[in-house]
Amino acid sequence: MRAENTSLRLSLTWAVLVKKLMEGQPWPSILIDQEASIMKKSIWIALLSGSALAACTAPTTITASAKQPLPIEQRIQREHQRLEQSIEFHKGRVQRDPKGAIGFALLAETYLDKARTFDDDQAAIEAERAARKSLEVRRKNNTRASNLLTKSLLAQHRFADAYLSAADSRSIDPNDFGAVRLQAEVYLELGKYEEFQRHLPLLNDHVDDPSTLSVLSRWAEISGHPDQAIGFAKKAVKRVEGLRKSSPNVVASFETSLGTTLMKHGNYKEALEAFESAYNLNPMDYRAMAGMTRTLAQINRPNDVIKWGEKCRDLAKLTDVTGLVAMAYTELGNNSKAEELFKEMDRENDIDPSNFVNHTHAADGSHQVVEARHTHNRLYASVMADAGRNLAIAHHVAEGDLDSRKDIYAYDCFAWATFRYWEMATPEQNPEGDGLLVEAKAAMKKAMATGCKDIILMKHAQRIESAKRKCQSGT
Repeated sequence: MRAENTSLRLSLTWAVLVKKLMEGQPWPSILIDQEASIMKKSIWIALLSGSALAACTAPTTITASAKQPLPIEQRIQREHQRLEQSIEFHKGRVQRDPKGAIGFALLAETYLDKARTFDDDQAAIEAERAARKSLEVRRKNNTRASNLLTKSLLAQHRFADAYLSAADSRSIDPNDFGAVRLQAEVYLELGKYEEFQRHLPLLNDHVDDPSTLSVLSRWAEISGHPDQAIGFAKKAVKRVEGLRKSSPNVVASFETSLGTTLMKHGNYKEALEAFESAYNLNPMDYRAMAGMTRTLAQINRPNDVIKWGEKCRDLAKLTDVTGLVAMAYTELGNNSKAEELFKEMDRENDIDPSNFVNHTHAADGSHQVVEARHTHNRLYASVMADAGRNLAIAHHVAEGDLDSRKDIYAYDCFAWATFRYWEMATPEQNPEGDGLLVEAKAAMKKAMATGCKDIILMKHAQRIESAKRKCQSGT
């Protein structure tokens, strides 16, 4: 009788599981309760008998349902559920074993996954806390936690802190290549190009690693070698596709990086193809949608900018994507919708144009984020400069971004925002006169110092360099 009950329970368990999966529901919690042990040991019995399938709906119905993609709202809800379940599992683990460094590292990884999936700043903060706790429990040989700490700080745009954390990882284990590569990425973010170049021999020893190829692609882009940049990015995609452990989401992230590299060098058709490929692999990759939006904006397709920009905003309200959608609405004559989105940008970046104070950076230049959404100074300044709005504010927040990191894109952003402020301001609005133009020219020269051939940088440089002073009194 007990064997019959077990068999019946197994059959019904498997039937419910199959039905839920066919309906597109998340993996049931049944996998972690007591019934799971029975199912894991005996699941092949149900498969062979076919009795479980008979308890489900008709095969034709199952086939039709399986082919229907879930609406984005359901995908988002399911992914939230998956991540929250994983977080709760790992939180329970560290509560049961507060002296387990690995447990806290796994919790940090899960929070970081959430932060990346939904551009969730609070999750990045929680990842930082868990990584620090892991290091507190055990520092020796724990580069896993120290690398996670660096990644969580980068996600918060706390670049000065990430620089210190990356160096700390190397001190824990100088031979950990993950720490080596991450430190190289931090150098690029901060514009510490001489330090990066000293790192190059270490990177060149691992050119079969997809993530290393992506770093090398970024350096080739910055140093003015677009063909190499694109070549490295394409090789990274092929390499990650060839790894058996690579999930579609991971491949999608490399396709998105390729698309970004192609876009920056004016290869718009290929860029759109790469972003579309990433989106097809992972329909929740908001970075791919953002890449589509940016590329479509550069080739002046406002309706498609709105389409893809709103898709992205369903998952993550990126500052520049919101701005591009707003400008597309302006171009199509929907000024009220554009104004609504521009005001949303102000709120998201803690900016009140009627009472602006540039408070986002500490005196040491580090980006301060404590229990709040971080601001995107660079993106905000770039959008406002393009749109011709809040130009005094754009000039100041671009200066704040330049205080926190001095890479070529920070110099470009400051140069462009400052130039646009000079170009559009009346003498009453701009007491600095042509001094702003002088500042813009000097910053643009630094932006172009590495020989980068980014299309947008080159357009900015051309505009700024050809500008003539409005008067002779400015210095």
